[in-house]
Amino acid sequence: MSSVGNKTNASTATSARDPNLDPDSKAPPPPPPPSAPGAPANFSLPPVGSGASKDIAATGIGPGGLFSQGASPPPPTAAPREVTPTADAEKPGSLSSGAWLSKAADAHTDAATDAAVAKAGYSKWESVNAGDDRAVIASGPGTTGVSFRSTQTAEQWASNFDVSKTAGGEHKGMADGVSKLEAAGLDQKIDQAHARAGTDETHYSGFSRGGGEALIKAKQDSESGKNVNSVTTQGSPAVFTPEAAQQYDAELGARTTRVVNGQDPVPNMSKPFGFVDVAQQNTVTLNGDGSESKGEPPRGTALTPANVVQHDLDQYIAKTP
Repeated sequence: MSSVGNKTNASTATSARDPNLDPDSKAPPPPPPPSAPGAPANFSLPPVGSGASKDIAATGIGPGGLFSQGASPPPPTAAPREVTPTADAEKPGSLSSGAWLSKAADAHTDAATDAAVAKAGYSKWESVNAGDDRAVIASGPGTTGVSFRSTQTAEQWASNFDVSKTAGGEHKGMADGVSKLEAAGLDQKIDQAHARAGTDETHYSGFSRGGGEALIKAKQDSESGKNVNSVTTQGSPAVFTPEAAQQYDAELGARTTRVVNGQDPVPNMSKPFGFVDVAQQNTVTLNGDGSESKGEPPRGTALTPANVVQHDLDQYIAKTP
């Protein structure tokens, strides 16, 4: 679940990747489907070697696809990297800026991260790693953006399918990812970005697993009294129990926008385990005809090739207003 690329239409998003943004866009073989202890009897993933997984692999969606397996993230930065926002850079805090910052978190190289951060409208960035999880912390005058990496390795897949719940009603696998990033220095990097920006304005984002981690981190930070200006996710799964989701919406629902691509199945994949949506009133569905719907629950459920190919960050970027 990741990738970095140009805005392009849905039919070419996966074949016309910009090598300057993602030099590692070659499609790797799919990993074995993860196990899901305690899953309902009707919940399963297509086995490797099945017609479905072969069709999915043949789409060439590469890093960013539901069954892709990419590389571990680049090493964490030793010092902030400076970039020049592009002439057509997005405004930090906007839906498009959040999508590009998600792209930065998913990038496979520092150069690719530079390009995505510049397009997102920021001028400096740092990163923190914990295993195969990664957070990119970007800053500019008066603003900071924090984005989390999507699923790209078997380690992250295993964490996704740890569907037990924390004491706070969060998806444990993804909450553990956030905790490990915090132990690696995430909060210190955010504080340093605030100091560079001259304000604690903070925008959280992430694609897929990264979006789930962004939701969890934003909730935890808000509950501890930290400033959360906006949360933007693309194709993120549900990560809260009903009680935790109610708490989230009371605090952050009006400042959260979940962007869902048509029949993308990932936003619904965790629901059989007792997790529910947040910010439904601000859920934006990007339809295949170019239109948008707002306030609807995510539609995608079946893990078919036609649906799985919609779980691709390049398509989200191409369609996000």
